[in-house]
Amino acid sequence: MTKEDYAVRRKDLVLTNKCLYCGKLVENKFCNHSCQSRYQHKQKDSNWSHEDKTYVELYGEEKAKEVQQKLSVGISKTVSETHFTRIGASVIGNQRRGKTFEEIYGVDKAKEMKKNIRDSLAVFRETPEGLKIRQEASDRGIRLALSGKEFTNTKKGYFEGVYFGSSLEESFLHQMLRIMGSLENVERNTTKILSKDDSFHKTVPDYLIKDNNNKEIAIVEVKGNYLLERFGVYEKALALYNYGQEHNILVGYFTYNTLNIFKEFQGNLEPRRLNSLLNYMVLELYNYIVSRKVQRLSVEDKETNKTLKNVT
Repeated sequence: MTKEDYAVRRKDLVLTNKCLYCGKLVENKFCNHSCQSRYQHKQKDSNWSHEDKTYVELYGEEKAKEVQQKLSVGISKTVSETHFTRIGASVIGNQRRGKTFEEIYGVDKAKEMKKNIRDSLAVFRETPEGLKIRQEASDRGIRLALSGKEFTNTKKGYFEGVYFGSSLEESFLHQMLRIMGSLENVERNTTKILSKDDSFHKTVPDYLIKDNNNKEIAIVEVKGNYLLERFGVYEKALALYNYGQEHNILVGYFTYNTLNIFKEFQGNLEPRRLNSLLNYMVLELYNYIVSRKVQRLSVEDKETNKTLKNVT
């Protein structure tokens, strides 16, 4: 058949069959190999789960032998590399799921395993690949923090045009509006990034406080109680404090403790009210740094069997 004859035949051909997978009109059973493959997979999953057919019933005797041979090779490889079959791994996984290392291996073995994991990670973190991953994670975290999107599981939105990324941040804005009468002095931080140390570690404060002349006079970080106990928060607090000392600017923490203090204030009683509020937040940050420093010194002394220091 020539190309012209074939074109005429295709044009005159009346399609009466429907593709078994997508339903389009076709000459045979399927539009193409993709539809055929998807239909076969669909049939296999459906038949296997609902009708419990054998491979022979699904594919025929010759095809069934080929499929079983491929499965056997794959399982043998898995067993040789991991010493587990798929069924065995599933059983072990179900037995261990939801349990701690201590419940599975015992206290002593779990302690040893955790130490090995920490040591292994510590070595990896200093390799070129580890440093690259840490740098990428740090950059990604900074971008998310500036946009507010890192608060994936907390309340977020806008209050009087100012963004909040948690329920405590929303409470901070509510109290500032109630006491000050407006949020003209409060601005969400979208530009300021503070260095934690000499490496690529950074921290992004939550809010900038400005005076009536639009001059930046303070930086406020909102911290929930559960965050104050997290690893690395002390270094962030210290970086915030040092930034304030170096740039002669007030820096502070707004916590649930600060929230309770603010709730006792009644309205905008005097022009100096903003400075009074800032001083409470400055004191909150200072108290946190001192208390954490005392804890660290006590732990260091305990580990070295020294007499615990009395820190004023």
